[in-house]
Amino acid sequence: MIMKYTSLFSGIAMSLILLSSCKKDEEAATLPTTNPTPEVPTAYGQMSLRVDHKFGNQAYTIGTFYTNAAGEQISFNKTKYYINDVTLMTATGAPYEIAGTCHLVDLADPASLTLNLENVPTGTYTSARFTIGLVDENLPTDMVAMSTADQMYWADSQEFIFIRVEGYSPVAQNGQVKYILGGDEAPNVALNEPTVAFTEQLTVTEEGNPELAINLDMARIFNGPAGNVSIASTPLVQAPSANAVMVADNFASGFSFGSIVE
Repeated sequence: MIMKYTSLFSGIAMSLILLSSCKKDEEAATLPTTNPTPEVPTAYGQMSLRVDHKFGNQAYTIGTFYTNAAGEQISFNKTKYYINDVTLMTATGAPYEIAGTCHLVDLADPASLTLNLENVPTGTYTSARFTIGLVDENLPTDMVAMSTADQMYWADSQEFIFIRVEGYSPVAQNGQVKYILGGDEAPNVALNEPTVAFTEQLTVTEEGNPELAINLDMARIFNGPAGNVSIASTPLVQAPSANAVMVADNFASGFSFGSIVE
C-alpha cells in the first residue's frame, strides 16, 4: 500500500514539474526584448534638434555669474561639447540611428546650438539617445584636424576632448576653472550616452520639419548623480581621470526634454 501511494505522489510531482517548466518556457518566450529590431525604413524626412542651456532655473549665457549648490560663484567663458550618434526610439523601443550626427556644440556660436538632421526615417518617436563625446569609429577623415582647430583634441596623447568648460571663480586658485574632459579607456571612460524621454510624441513625415528642443542644466556639473564637485577643491580637471569621469557623468545627467514644435 505504501508503495502504491509513493508511486502516486511521484507521478503527481512529476506532472507539476512538467507543467511549471512549460509555464516558465511560455513566459520566457513572451518576454519583450530590450531593443526590438526596427523595421527597414521605406521613407525619410528631416528634423532639427536644438539644445537650450540653463543653470538651474536661469538662462545660461557666457559671462554671467551663477551660484552652485555649494554657494560657490562661477562665470563661464567657454562651453563646448560633442553630440554624436543621435538615435531616435519608437514607443516599442526600436532604435533608429541618424547617420552623420557628429556635431560640436559651442556656446560662442549660436548656430551650433541646433543640429539639422536629414534622412530621418518617418514615424513616431518617444525618446532620443545620443553620445556625449567621440569614438574613433565612423568619424570623418578630417576629424582630428577639425578638433585640433576647435581646441578639442590632445595632440600629445592623440585623444579627443569630449567636453570643454572654462570660466572664472573667486574661490578657485588663481581664479581659473577648467574642466577639459575626455578618455575612452577603462577605468577613466568619460563617454556618456544620455537618453531623453519625451512627454509628447515626435512625428517625422516626408513633408514636415519638426523641431525637438532639449534642455541642458549646467548646474548639474557641480551637483549630479556622480557626486558633488567643489570648485574650491577641484577647479582644474584637464586629463582622463576619476575626476574627469565624475564631472562628465554629472554633465550628461543635465539633459532633459524641452518641447516639440511640429
